[in-house]
Amino acid sequence: GNFANVFAQQTLETTPVSIDTIITSNTPADKLNVEVRFTAKQNLPKNTVVHIAVVEKEIVAPEARGTNGETSFKYVVKKLLPDATGTRITTILLEGSTETVNVSWSPKAYRLDSLAIVAFIQNQDTKEVYQARFLETPTYIPDESLITGTEPLLTDQISIYPNPAKEEVNIKLPRAFSQSLPVKMIDAFGREVFNTSFSIGEQSKTLNTSEFAAGVYVIQIKTTSGEVVRKKIIIN
Repeated sequence: GNFANVFAQQTLETTPVSIDTIITSNTPADKLNVEVRFTAKQNLPKNTVVHIAVVEKEIVAPEARGTNGETSFKYVVKKLLPDATGTRITTILLEGSTETVNVSWSPKAYRLDSLAIVAFIQNQDTKEVYQARFLETPTYIPDESLITGTEPLLTDQISIYPNPAKEEVNIKLPRAFSQSLPVKMIDAFGREVFNTSFSIGEQSKTLNTSEFAAGVYVIQIKTTSGEVVRKKIIIN
């Protein structure tokens, strides 16, 4: 469409960064361990962000039925590592410098052998994606028998409702905790737009979303058992 010329011009430009390698390792053996190494081809500003996504290339399962009855899905995002905000490089990256990002996750999928890795590097301020790389067949994915806990069970017990939301979002914990739990809400541009925390012993909290713009937001809750990341659609 109208962006055809813009796309053509962009494809002629030299990338400001190269993603050199995406490597998976077996240490520790019960985790999906991902290493992304990249090199700056020119000076990169502060707050360059490295995003790493684990995707399941194909899901064909009756238990994965969608609301429209569909049971076959392609390239489903299973996890953003370490979370939806990615790994932010807080210093200026000088031309020629090489950086490495390491993340780990206890994988959860319909078929572990169908997992793949996507890495992309983005300018946090302009949202321009500098470069992306796809690892279709990781060299190491842990065997299911090695994974002691694919996801913290607590993550499935936390309720966040309603969805979609309008004026408020309710968060309910299955039990009281002996420490405070940070809560963040992040917009589609990766910006933190709200933060609060559950006090010790507090089990429910209501977030006022009446002033939020319509769109998709990510809610993050950090617990001692892991991190809960849920998408919520806010509608005013």
